[in-house]
Amino acid sequence: MGSARDWELRLAQGKETLYKRAINGYRGEKGSMPSRGSNAKLSEADVKAAVDYMYEHAIPAWDIGK
Repeated sequence: MGSARDWELRLAQGKETLYKRAINGYRGEKGSMPSRGSNAKLSEADVKAAVDYMYEHAIPAWDIGK
């Protein structure tokens, strides 16, 4: 899922910010993310479920040995 450092910074913003950016899209310093992952058919619940999954699984694999 990319750089552990990038995810640490994203996760620190909180889920509500991640939800908003995933649903509405986001253009930032590291690049851009299309709204709803470029799938307009996804419901907000679907997008939030994907964010929840990434939120829960992004760091633990990299956290080993800290």
